[in-house]
Amino acid sequence: MQNFVFMRFKNINNNVFLFFLILTLLCISENVFTIKNNEISPNNDHPNNLFWIKAGLGVGGSKQHDGIAFGANLSYQKDYHLFSVRSVAYIWQIGMFSLPGGGFIDAGVLYGRVAKKKYGFASLSGGLAVAKGNPNSENITTLGLPLETQLFFTPFSFLGLGITGFANINPEESFYGGLICIQIGELR
Repeated sequence: MQNFVFMRFKNINNNVFLFFLILTLLCISENVFTIKNNEISPNNDHPNNLFWIKAGLGVGGSKQHDGIAFGANLSYQKDYHLFSVRSVAYIWQIGMFSLPGGGFIDAGVLYGRVAKKKYGFASLSGGLAVAKGNPNSENITTLGLPLETQLFFTPFSFLGLGITGFANINPEESFYGGLICIQIGELR
């Protein structure tokens, strides 16, 4: 246990930290993340309880590799609280048209805050995840800190389109990426 606490986080890109720091500051600023007590209530257009599934495809990478990313979430929103179970992965290949060279996947639980309007929302979440992968041809399983931000347009009460930024910061091979996503469920 002591080794894990004092372990240095290798393979973490400084640009990833800068990206999430800026994103966090934007999301908690008054202009972007203002929620008044009556903005989300059963008496107006925003129900208290929302539930959806989300899937997406995009790009991902780490300090050593870049590749294709995909992910899925199961989310529940209660007022401005967001609870999610997520899994994201990225795979890389060696050569232009060769088989995948390796990849990383995580599965985790996240808690976040959401700013919801009638036709969209923005959120920022973090949590705990197990990450598994094979950098340098060796299988690794580790605990990681999953981070996620979302920006969605919900033109229908059951369907949304948006973008998701994700990261998993862990002591073995931190990774990050972006997805174009579709969500289906009770969105308004």
